[in-house]
Amino acid sequence: MLSSARSLFRMARNGSLTPFRIIVDGQCVWLAHGAVFGFSAVAGLLTALRLKHSGGFPDVGAFDLWVTMACGLGGLSALVLAGNKMGGKGIRGLVRAFYGALWITCVGAIIAGTLALPLYGTMFAPLMLGITFVGSPELALLWFANFLAIHVLMWGYRSKQDRFFERIKEAAAEPRRAAPKSDVPAKFPPLTPVNP
Repeated sequence: MLSSARSLFRMARNGSLTPFRIIVDGQCVWLAHGAVFGFSAVAGLLTALRLKHSGGFPDVGAFDLWVTMACGLGGLSALVLAGNKMGGKGIRGLVRAFYGALWITCVGAIIAGTLALPLYGTMFAPLMLGITFVGSPELALLWFANFLAIHVLMWGYRSKQDRFFERIKEAAAEPRRAAPKSDVPAKFPPLTPVNP
């Protein structure tokens, strides 16, 4: 993991780091999961601070940090539970990704609310996240732009996997050649027991 981070840093310094290069190098899954964790944590913190204070910059306590961590874990868990909703091909994959973004948002809010406040948070976390998105549409726009980027990253990963498994399927479908006949018995006669 450390060597891949070094290679990413080296490519960024050389100027050869592009989003497609990250997809090709297989770093896209880690990047997608990190983006979901980070955006979920920030959205959870903003939601908690919006409920707690009405004006000025509020003080952040231990509970707010726990809510932030719970929201990050909730979003990450929802992405893992989403399965193949993100990263499909074509228009159908894009529609499925939009449905997956809504699904991840709702399920992630339920998981995060359950972690933060077991019963109360389970019921009201999706509602509070929705109110936060209505109150600040730019946050909702960034949220769904994040999921569009995650869809592109997962699409790159899945297409790379598909190419790999297609090559395996093609190799398995080829008829196997018979093994060449060995001339080992001709070179070495069979061992016979020697009677003394």
